[in-house]
Amino acid sequence: GKENFMNRFECYKSDFSRDGYVIVRNFLSPREVAELEQNLSRYIGQTVPGLPPTDVFYETKGSPETLKQMQFMHNNDAFFAQFLRRNMYLELAEALLGMSAVAQGVEYFNKPAGIGKQTPPHQDGYYFTLVPSEALTLWFALDEVSEENGCVRYVPGSHKKGMRPHNL
Repeated sequence: GKENFMNRFECYKSDFSRDGYVIVRNFLSPREVAELEQNLSRYIGQTVPGLPPTDVFYETKGSPETLKQMQFMHNNDAFFAQFLRRNMYLELAEALLGMSAVAQGVEYFNKPAGIGKQTPPHQDGYYFTLVPSEALTLWFALDEVSEENGCVRYVPGSHKKGMRPHNL
């Protein structure tokens, strides 16, 4: 039931409070990952060609193979609108933040091998411009990630040190 589901997420709260992030392995089932990948392929093939430049970005304009980011996917597609509203995302966010949460959007980030620049160190909250600056990002790795292929890194405890200067 819901009680057990919430307890499963509550166990991450102390690590999240200490580090500012947690890793929840197997958060999506293999079936859910396959469904997500299938819908991403469909979205890229059918929806992306008609999107305005505010919603899709490439390393090289006019080169679809250099796709690097898609924004507002929940506004452009029924699957991603429903994906955004899955209860387990809000339940996880609320367990970690200790307050009610509101789902804001679905984005896609891609870093094709050998193309483009690395993402410099930053705090997402700097770009969110929320007051107060309280937010949570759920990041789903759809490919294997490692130090060799450029994994995302988080600095444990950095959320407790306030907003840093950003010179991007």
